[in-house]
Amino acid sequence: MRTMTNLEYRFVLSELEQLVGNRLDKIYQIGGKEFRLKFRGKDVTAVLGERIHFTKYIKDAPEEPNQFVMLLRKYLENAKV
Repeated sequence: MRTMTNLEYRFVLSELEQLVGNRLDKIYQIGGKEFRLKFRGKDVTAVLGERIHFTKYIKDAPEEPNQFVMLLRKYLENAKV
């Protein structure tokens, strides 16, 4: 499996710079390593180590979040970037 390089992370960070000052509403775990971060007005999809990008296409999240996602929500919900 291919992972992101430092150069790719650099370009991703410049793209995600528009989130600075925004607040995180919710975190969803879509699959094993796939997460959805819902910010006010923007949605970000992240597959750990592979990609991270803005999205308009929202995948359905499980009805009940697992314990890891609940822990992330507890500490990161409404956090400012």
